[in-house]
Amino acid sequence: MSTLVFVLLTGLFVLSAAVILINLFGQESGIDYWNLDGEKKRSLPSPFDFLRVMPVLVVAIIVMAGCIVGIHSFTRYG
Repeated sequence: MSTLVFVLLTGLFVLSAAVILINLFGQESGIDYWNLDGEKKRSLPSPFDFLRVMPVLVVAIIVMAGCIVGIHSFTRYG
């Protein structure tokens, strides 16, 4: 397998994993145990808010699956 292809697939794998983690552990996820009065506080907008939409998550999952298949096929067959 070409080193350039391996580095490209590894980089895409890492970036898609980062996008998936940003979607899973966003600002609105989790339970705020210190919120005793039930009042929701407005959070400041994050620079990563554009990554927290469903199409970006689906594309990241598809890219990650493609990278896994690509790395596996290149290391096994070529």
